[in-house]
Amino acid sequence: MKNAVISFFLIVILIFGIVIINTVESKTTRSNELNNNLDKAMRNSMEVLLSDNKYPAGEQGVDEFIADFIQNFLVNTTSDAQFEIDVKAADIEKGLLDVEVTGYYNQVIGTGKVTSRKIAVLEDYDNMENVYYTVTFYLYDPEKDESKPIKQVNVHNKDFLAGDILPQNLALQEGQSLNGWKLKDSEVLYNETNINELSITEDLEFTADISISEQEDGA
Repeated sequence: MKNAVISFFLIVILIFGIVIINTVESKTTRSNELNNNLDKAMRNSMEVLLSDNKYPAGEQGVDEFIADFIQNFLVNTTSDAQFEIDVKAADIEKGLLDVEVTGYYNQVIGTGKVTSRKIAVLEDYDNMENVYYTVTFYLYDPEKDESKPIKQVNVHNKDFLAGDILPQNLALQEGQSLNGWKLKDSEVLYNETNINELSITEDLEFTADISISEQEDGA
C-alpha cells in the first residue's frame, strides 16, 4: 500500500513537472514570435514613411497608417493565438508609432498570455547607423511537429555574420547530425565557413538541416 501511494505521488510530480516545462517552453516560443513579428511590422511601417509617405494629412492619414500596420502584423503572424493590439500613439508627421500587443493562446492548463511593446521613431530609421535586424535560428521539434526558435540575435545593418553566431551544442537525438543552416526559402547550406558571406540588410530566419542515419539492427 505504501509503495502504491509513493508511486502515485511520483507520477503526479512527474506529470506536474512535464506541464511546467511545456508551459515555459510554449511561453518562450510565443514571446519570441510575438517580439519578432511586432518588430517586423513596426519596421515595415517606418520604411513606408521613410521611402514614400502615401498617407493624407490629418486623422484620416493616421487611421490608414494604423490600419496598414495592423494588417502587416497579422499577415506576418502564423500563430493560432488571439491578439489584442493597443496603438498608444501614432503620428505620421513626426514619424512615431507606439504599440503594445498582447497574445492569448491555448496551453495545457488554461490560457497563456504574452505581451510586447515597441516604440518606433522615424529618425532612427532615417539614420541607418541605428538600424538593427533580427537573425533567428530554428530547430524542428518532431514531437510537436513544429520548428521552434532556439537563438535570436540583433545584428547591425550591413554587418556580416560570423561563425560564432551559430547555435552551439544542439540537443540532437541519437542518429541525427547537423548538415548546416538553411535560410528561409533557400536551399543553400550555411556553416562556420561560409556564413560570413552574408551581409545583413533585413531580418533573416535560419532552420537547422538535420540528417538521420539509418542504424543497422544488431545480429
